[in-house]
Amino acid sequence: LFLTASSGSGKQHKQEMKNDFKSFLAVEFSNYLQLLLSAGRSTRNHEIMLRSLDSFLLQNHTFEKCLSESIINQWLSTICGTSANKVSYIARYRGLSKYLRSINITAFEPEYPRCSYTYAPYVFSDEEWKRMIASADSLPYSDYNPESAVLFCILLRMLYGCGLRRNEALKMETRDIDLNLGVLFVRHAKNDKQRYVPMDISLTELIRAYLSIVPQREYLFVNSTSGRRYSAEWARKRMGHLLQDCGIDFERVRKYERGPCLHCFRHTFVAKAFDQLLQTPLDFADAVPFISTYLGHCDLRETDKYLQANYDFFQRDHTLITDYTRKHNIFPEVIDE
Repeated sequence: LFLTASSGSGKQHKQEMKNDFKSFLAVEFSNYLQLLLSAGRSTRNHEIMLRSLDSFLLQNHTFEKCLSESIINQWLSTICGTSANKVSYIARYRGLSKYLRSINITAFEPEYPRCSYTYAPYVFSDEEWKRMIASADSLPYSDYNPESAVLFCILLRMLYGCGLRRNEALKMETRDIDLNLGVLFVRHAKNDKQRYVPMDISLTELIRAYLSIVPQREYLFVNSTSGRRYSAEWARKRMGHLLQDCGIDFERVRKYERGPCLHCFRHTFVAKAFDQLLQTPLDFADAVPFISTYLGHCDLRETDKYLQANYDFFQRDHTLITDYTRKHNIFPEVIDE
């Protein structure tokens, strides 16, 4: 159940820019984008990277079909923004370099740089969670849309109990909820990925009870009045009112610290799940990939952002994490874009 699959049946993304590359690798760049499109991949960010590289090659009058280490390092030095922005460019370029080498064109593949991670999320305490879920469960029903309060309670439990991203939950189709196995199939995930997410039996039974009394529908989070899927704005406003009702205030004490929001449930999930896994026979080397796969991360660098961000919430494991990452050198520090 804990397999992350590439979305081979994803929707074809409309191209928002023309592929009119002009460098000596124009044909190869266009063919690479078409290859990504044929695999159901989103190409917008790849096209931005290719346009940057294409422009650099033209400006520097490079005409040989070879992307040497010197050329690539010079190009990367022109990329502005945060260190995470450069990491994202490198990640997309590395895919291109593999493609070019597969068609016998020399292409240097740079390593990911080490950079400081400054993003500081908010992680809910157990006491805050109890207050929030008690408050949500007692929300008054609206005659205009009586299901809204119930669905918000289900959303909170899905985010807290499964570590889902907000839009992964809001886009959940009822056909992707296996009530017999207690498993969610995330069809629309970040980076065109799909994965299976097991649920706790309490969440499974809650969803079962809800679906048994409402008309058959395509999506779980549907406004019964309009027939449309609930939006991120609906969830954000509901969350804002809930935090206010529970008296959960936020005062920034660290630079880049993020206040409480729906995405913070994902960080809370990681902190609690990691802490609980280390109390089982599962060792650290197995626990991190396990959580990474469950969260739907492309690689362990993404998971590292969550682990580093949550040091304050399982400090006894801080030394273990640091020693492991230094020994294996697999978790470079990264910054959130």
